[in-house]
Amino acid sequence: MDYLKTLHQLRISPNFWCSEEYLEKAGLHSLRIKWPLTPLAGEGSRTRLFWVVPDGEWWLAPPLEEGVGVRAIPDNPNRIWSDFSLSLGGGTVLPAPYSKHLLDYEYMYDPWCFRDLSGGRWRTFRKNINKWERENKGRGVTYMETPGDYLQEEDLKRLMVEWLGNRDAETIHDDEVMLAFVFGGRNRAGLFRDGELIGLNVWDHSWAFINFRYSICLPEPGLADYLRLQFYRHEPIQLSGKLVNDGGVLDKPSLKFFKDRLNPVRVREVFSWAVREEKQGED
Repeated sequence: MDYLKTLHQLRISPNFWCSEEYLEKAGLHSLRIKWPLTPLAGEGSRTRLFWVVPDGEWWLAPPLEEGVGVRAIPDNPNRIWSDFSLSLGGGTVLPAPYSKHLLDYEYMYDPWCFRDLSGGRWRTFRKNINKWERENKGRGVTYMETPGDYLQEEDLKRLMVEWLGNRDAETIHDDEVMLAFVFGGRNRAGLFRDGELIGLNVWDHSWAFINFRYSICLPEPGLADYLRLQFYRHEPIQLSGKLVNDGGVLDKPSLKFFKDRLNPVRVREVFSWAVREEKQGED
């Protein structure tokens, strides 16, 4: 995809949505556009603008000018869904009439930090994991990255029904994308107990990060912590050399509390940008 290749070439840290698999699962991969740009004086062959458009109103990310990166130009859209960690070009901002709005947070984790859970900062996480392990000792618990024939559709459906049964349906975001990842993701690992699927981790990759998409499990105390630990200690994750982008908190205090106690190495504010609407004066 031209947009993602340009991100890589310009060494721009992608946000949570800028991965090939996410764009495919969300049905956005066919919406990439190249737009001819009249070169400015002395700018040589930099004549193309790359972007991804999720719908007619919001752009997924800022436009990229080939060879330059992100910068404010007259053809910018009215609304940009998400910025990058180098916000809109090395800390610059779009000029008036643009204004920024807090969209969410972006939690980054180092998988190597999960190798040693000693110390006070891991106390709650460690306690929950140890409790679940004690209660399931001798029950044939295994975690493995699974090809499709290990993840039977009926087992996935059963797990999803039990997981969703403990959640408000209105708190599920991008439900169609989530189902596409759960039932057909390229990177999935299952947690099994006595041969029964009790948890699932799903992730994908950008050029810079591993994107942790979903962790789905039975509603058992400590199981969510145990499942998350299996992801971070999984050998391919440990050896990737990449940080993990775990996305945001979706305005959920409980999710923020959970992610904070996993000791992120970086948390950044993610912003949307929109053109300010001019107030109409009275006649």
